[in-house]
Amino acid sequence: MGSGWQHSVTRRALVAFAVIVCLLLFGPWRLLADLLDPMLVSIGVRLVLLAVTLAAMAGLGAGRVVVPARRGFRQAMHWAGYLAVVSVAISVFDLAGMLTGAAGGAWASQYGWLESVLLSLLLCLVVGALEEFLFRGLLLGGLMARWGGTRRGIVGSVLVSALVFGLLHVAVDILAGPYTVATVLQMLLKTVQTAIFGVLAAAAFVRARNLWGVAVAHAAADFLPVALQTLSGIPQEAGYVTADDSQLPVILLAYGVILVLYVPAMARSARLLRGATAPDYGPFSPR
Repeated sequence: MGSGWQHSVTRRALVAFAVIVCLLLFGPWRLLADLLDPMLVSIGVRLVLLAVTLAAMAGLGAGRVVVPARRGFRQAMHWAGYLAVVSVAISVFDLAGMLTGAAGGAWASQYGWLESVLLSLLLCLVVGALEEFLFRGLLLGGLMARWGGTRRGIVGSVLVSALVFGLLHVAVDILAGPYTVATVLQMLLKTVQTAIFGVLAAAAFVRARNLWGVAVAHAAADFLPVALQTLSGIPQEAGYVTADDSQLPVILLAYGVILVLYVPAMARSARLLRGATAPDYGPFSPR
């Protein structure tokens, strides 16, 4: 496989990734949320960006990954499915916050409970697919096209893509501030938590080569926290960070429990990556 092809695919994949991420985080669509239903705007925008991401993937030669397939679907969903188990623990802390009033207006959704559940499910499916094809498809695929010639390169690509995944989950909070002990600690812990999530999702994709299965597992992991957030009336675009230093003990306890629960995910990721074979240049192939 020629190095010219590798450099070209990596460059185009990373440019497409950067453009889509900027649109997602900073696009003018946020103005629509002030005029229309924020939940529907969030779903609609992500559907559009998912279509753009799938088109970019197909244009770079990953059409076989874009098209849903049975092969590898169950394996990918099974390997990444532990993420949904951890989400139950996250939901317990979310529920406790709602009931104590710490998380905002408990049970203050503008929708009925059935609408809240259905909208949350739809949002999670769209977000799961978008983030998997964006981070594990374009980003990880682009890195592997260049550095997938060795197992070390494959593992490095997985770790870099997971770190970017973690950082971008708190990018808006990092830019907005303020910087207190509580906010900085949450930014760090959320980055670590999400990066571990990203490593397992990436490892499952590397082995099963089916992003739709990983996307379903991702959606399942998001569903309970998102549904509780919707029922409580908290905006879906709300950040992950609170500036209230009095919440430090709760923050440490919550993230401590969650990170302990992620230990099996790290072990599973290591096993999957040990079984990866090199060279593996990812989902993209020369025309």
